[in-house]
Amino acid sequence: MADTGLPPHDDSGQAGSVRGLLAAALSYAGARGKLLQIEAQEAGTHVGRVATCAVFAAGALMVAWLLAVPAIVILLADWVRRPWAHVALALAGLHLVAGFVMLLMARRRWRRARLFEETLNQFQKDHEWVAPNQSPPRK
Repeated sequence: MADTGLPPHDDSGQAGSVRGLLAAALSYAGARGKLLQIEAQEAGTHVGRVATCAVFAAGALMVAWLLAVPAIVILLADWVRRPWAHVALALAGLHLVAGFVMLLMARRRWRRARLFEETLNQFQKDHEWVAPNQSPPRK
């Protein structure tokens, strides 16, 4: 038999279809990985900016409040004609309630955050596209 210079091929075409399927799967995984990488960078940038602003704001507010509280306690104690310790305890209780409410609000907002939304949407579309083409599981 003469050598034609072409690689030997399988008459059934299975090798070509397996290679094609593998190439498509690798291409799909690469595209999804790239999308995930882009969204992770965007999410990291967003979370970093918000965290930086929050840290600086919390620091500034804490320093201002620590400087103002003693003056507020003394002024309120003089105004309501009560000992300063009673006023300080009342303000401490008010701060505990306000802090707890703010923690609940932060938790709710964190749960509503829509990070990696496009990646999840693409995975859902992929699932919907593949699902009708699958045969039902055999019993």
